[in-house]
Amino acid sequence: MKGGNMLLRRLISYIFMFVCFTLFFQVALAQISWTIIGPGGGGWLTTIEISPNNPGVVYVGCDVGGIYKSTNNGESWQIINNGLTNYTVLDIAIDPQTFSTLYAATQGGYLRALIAVIHGS
Repeated sequence: MKGGNMLLRRLISYIFMFVCFTLFFQVALAQISWTIIGPGGGGWLTTIEISPNNPGVVYVGCDVGGIYKSTNNGESWQIINNGLTNYTVLDIAIDPQTFSTLYAATQGGYLRALIAVIHGS
């Protein structure tokens, strides 16, 4: 019966650890709060590009909203869909020669990619 007591003790210790961890994580998760800062519009972000000459300038591509730009480290966003005919952005890249030119690869149909050039600072 000694083996049965050991098994019971082990089971009780596992249950105790489970209860402690559950309570700890419930308290820890209750203290987390999320604040929506953008860019907004639903969907998800498909790509991100940070300006090589100004890390506060961030571009994100979305699955339904086109391209958004932040000039203040993501605190606020503006839509910059100049020239885009399809707002499903798959990838973006900053021109290494002129940082004011952004290239966007979009999904313009069934497995067809269109390239749009967006000028801006």
